[in-house]
Amino acid sequence: EICQEILEIDPANSFAKEILSKEKLPEKKIKVRSIVLRFIDMQPPKEIYIFSKPEIKIGRDKIINLKIKATTEPSDCDIQDLVILTVKAFDTEKALQDAEPMIEKGHTRILCMQNGYGTEKIAVKLYGNKNILRGITSNGALIIEPGCVKHTGYGDTFIGVLDKSTKYEDILDIFNSTVLKAEFVENIEEKIWGKVLVNAAINPFGAITRLRNGQLLENNKIVECMKSVVIEGVNVL
Repeated sequence: EICQEILEIDPANSFAKEILSKEKLPEKKIKVRSIVLRFIDMQPPKEIYIFSKPEIKIGRDKIINLKIKATTEPSDCDIQDLVILTVKAFDTEKALQDAEPMIEKGHTRILCMQNGYGTEKIAVKLYGNKNILRGITSNGALIIEPGCVKHTGYGDTFIGVLDKSTKYEDILDIFNSTVLKAEFVENIEEKIWGKVLVNAAINPFGAITRLRNGQLLENNKIVECMKSVVIEGVNVL
């Protein structure tokens, strides 16, 4: 029934078509599709896009062209006041190690703006906790093509510090001078766990059904499953 409803939302959905075309899908195939491919095979792509021109396009209702300096070599950059880390959680340590030429202990602040839990602890292990900040955001974005990003939805952004002496006010000012507003919170861990539960409810069902986030909400049965995941997570916490 869920697959039939998915096709009503997304008539070209290959997952639903494949399920409905078989009386009973072999158990092994289900396991490979939903667990092995989606949860284990998560190595980052080998291709690294280098902008052919120092310009990116970003926008929601309109396109804004931004001139930037883009490089894949941290050694090309000077020591930075702020490094914002946005890589996947499993790439955190490697990214921070690669970023070492840009980071001066005691000066450079590192903002881990990521999903997942515990990425800031990796930063602390490498650079100490005094200049480490942790952030999460519910803003949505989609890479249309290399150098072109579409802002798909507004959301809350929260930033916290691990050490009370860490300066954060100027970072908030930068965010709040744009449409991507940010708020400082004393207990950032609470916000992190909230985002973990949201992702636990959305991401697996999106991966399995191949529906976009908004499309998931159009199927009542999937929504009930998502609610069950959140309730279970809250009970565990």
